[in-house]
Amino acid sequence: MAALLGVTERKDTVVDISTPDEPVLKTLRVMFTFKPFLYASGIYLCYGIATSTIQQGLALYIQYSLNLGDMVEIYLTVATASVVVGIPIVKLLLDRFGRKTICVGSALVLVPLLVGLIFIQGSLAVNIPFLIVYGVASSGLFMLPW
Repeated sequence: MAALLGVTERKDTVVDISTPDEPVLKTLRVMFTFKPFLYASGIYLCYGIATSTIQQGLALYIQYSLNLGDMVEIYLTVATASVVVGIPIVKLLLDRFGRKTICVGSALVLVPLLVGLIFIQGSLAVNIPFLIVYGVASSGLFMLPW
C-alpha cells in the first residue's frame, strides 16, 4: 500500500559526490534525520520481520503439517534457488514496468499463493511449483530498493 500511494519515481536522479571529506558522524546525523530514509527503513524492517516469520512458518508447515520432515531442506533449497533465478527476471520486469507495478504485482501473487499453500496437501511434486512461484514473486520485493 505504501509503494502504491507513495511518491513518484525519479528517473533522472544524479548523485553528487563532491564532498568526500565529510565527517562520518555528520553524514549519519543527516541520514537519520532524513524522513524518507526513516520511512523506507521502517518499511524494510517490517518487511524483513514478515519475511523471516513466513520462512520459519514454512519450515514448520512442511515438517509438521505435510509430514515431510525429511524434505525440509529440499523445500527451502528450491525456494532459495527460485529467488536467485528470479532476480534477473524481475530486473527485466522492473526496467519495463517500474517499481510500483512490480511491488503491487508481487504482493498480489504472494498473498493468495501463501494462503493456497495452507490448503494444498500432498507430495513434493505437488508443492514444488508453488514454491518456485513463491521464490520468483518474492525476489521482486528484494529488488525494490535498488
